[in-house]
Amino acid sequence: PSPMVRYQALRVAGTCERAVAALRDTSAHVQLVAVDLLGERRCEPAIADSLVRRATDWRVRAHALVALARIDSVRARAALP
Repeated sequence: PSPMVRYQALRVAGTCERAVAALRDTSAHVQLVAVDLLGERRCEPAIADSLVRRATDWRVRAHALVALARIDSVRARAALP
């Protein structure tokens, strides 16, 4: 399916498992919506924390920090420079 179809599918039927799988998608838009879903679905904070600390793309890191703040604000505060 096209990136837009994958994007919409995540928005409509996203779960933590699907979000984690979509982090490796070839489309940056799909990756970002997957990171956003980590926070919306209150997924395991270690996943978002890992992205904040290790992602190479600044957009992924920024979205991961917001997701982490939704899941665990203390952990997000500790991740700030």
